[in-house]
Amino acid sequence: MRVNDLAHNRTEAANGRDHFLKIEMQELHETITVKRWLTTFLEEYAGSEDCSVADDRIVDDRARAFVSRVDGEDAGFLRLTDKTRFYPFPATQLGPIWRVAEGYVNPDRRGRGIYAAMLRYAAARAAVHMVYVDLETAWRFKEFYSNCGFPGIITHDESGMASMATKEFIQLLSSC
Repeated sequence: MRVNDLAHNRTEAANGRDHFLKIEMQELHETITVKRWLTTFLEEYAGSEDCSVADDRIVDDRARAFVSRVDGEDAGFLRLTDKTRFYPFPATQLGPIWRVAEGYVNPDRRGRGIYAAMLRYAAARAAVHMVYVDLETAWRFKEFYSNCGFPGIITHDESGMASMATKEFIQLLSSC
């Protein structure tokens, strides 16, 4: 694993003073580590007993994964997928079009702004232009995603999933 960068997130401390969390973000390159995180995500959110994941879906040239650490302990996970091939020029002027496919924060770390910091990091440092969420979540947390840099719902499909996108990506798509 290599340390890529640090993400800083301001949170409200119990005493009412602003408090900054130092969140370390690392890109994962080991299939076994990504598989462990992805299995945890699937078990919690998919509610499936069978959470087996094919290795080719985990780490390849169209997928990247990051883990966040707070105080040296694992706190969360993002898996990104490359969606460049699905979008025409001029949308590709932004370079590779990465989408957050899965995001997870350990239950004991939730409510501290870690997921928001991970999304901001992904948008700023990993060329992420979309976040893939279920449509209900997209509408219910639209302000949250907007504050993290993903203000618009650009697509949704019959499976009930939606893509939240950055303003720059929405503008380029509108010129297609």
